[in-house]
Amino acid sequence: MRLLISAALATFAFTGCDDDDPAETADAGQTPDSGTPAPSLTVATYNAGLARGFVDYADQRAALIGPAVAAIDLDIVCLQEVWEVGDRQAIEAALRSEMPHTFSIPADAGECMGMGCMEEETNNLVACVEPACGELPPDMLIGCATENCGDQVNALSADCLECVGSNVGKSLDEMLAACGPEATARTCYAYEGSFGTDIVSRYPLSDTDSLVFESTLNRRAVIYAKAATDLGDVHVFCTHLTANLSMVPYRGSFASWEAEQAAQIEAMRAFIDAKAGDGQVVLMGDFNNGPQTAGAEAELLANFTALSAGYDTTFATADAPCTFCGDNPLVGGVDRDHSVLLDHVLLRGFTGKTTTSARIIDQAITLEVDGMSVDSAVSDHYGVQVEIK
Repeated sequence: MRLLISAALATFAFTGCDDDDPAETADAGQTPDSGTPAPSLTVATYNAGLARGFVDYADQRAALIGPAVAAIDLDIVCLQEVWEVGDRQAIEAALRSEMPHTFSIPADAGECMGMGCMEEETNNLVACVEPACGELPPDMLIGCATENCGDQVNALSADCLECVGSNVGKSLDEMLAACGPEATARTCYAYEGSFGTDIVSRYPLSDTDSLVFESTLNRRAVIYAKAATDLGDVHVFCTHLTANLSMVPYRGSFASWEAEQAAQIEAMRAFIDAKAGDGQVVLMGDFNNGPQTAGAEAELLANFTALSAGYDTTFATADAPCTFCGDNPLVGGVDRDHSVLLDHVLLRGFTGKTTTSARIIDQAITLEVDGMSVDSAVSDHYGVQVEIK
């Protein structure tokens, strides 16, 4: 496959908010004008959407992520959905000259015993998927199967659907080998148990740690590092919480996807308090929840309220736009009907500081795939940037 990027992408005009009308919040006691720039810190969260088998054109878009982030003057970035080691290494290499310090945790796939799908289920699925989607690469398989073989997908048992979901990104033959009647063991989590998160920083990182959450289908955790910045020590937490997969039967240890996410939030808040105390905290990532705003519907609002209590929500103001938007060309299925604000930067302990926020990496691009031009975006999510000074 060949990749062509539209001329507009070359300029990397990533800021989605008008520079003359930034979203701002301010505490009392701004630094007086002393003739020299006040110390500042610019942080960002970005879900790269490199979810092969779930978000289209991941292979083509992977090379764009590092340059897109590098084009913005950032100090610390929390990345999500960089599931594969090669993608993470390529992004880190693209950012190394300005942000050479990184922290991520290794994958942990686990092992789940037993059969996922009955023979009749797989036969019916294959009979539809092979002629409709057999010529497509694995990164487009799930989307194609959902769109063209919805009846067969919806007819899968909960066990079978869970197994297929935990093997997203693989070819149909690989899925059948893991989930078919003859399978005896399979990985418990998609992308071989990768957490997909990474902290990339201009400043040295120390005291790194993580808290792994109980989760279903995908590995979930919060990763932590202390950064010695121009604003003093900052405790950085980067996460990607469980999504509300309403179309997938819940088979985990809690009552629902929402309850699983709520348990992660409770554990994470305790972890943050233990690590940071009353210090300066930056908590960012794809929370898979958010408030109702002028540009977004509410998503698991009770969970967002519980998570954000006591924090400055920075970007998530009443007039904020969506970050996972129905008009993004990479957003498909039932999500086309919803625009939500899932990506957040929350702050705590920055007394006397002013914050300015903006949506980033939100421009349209054109990809050429197999000789065809297709509308796209760099990811199915847009990022959020916050400057603290």
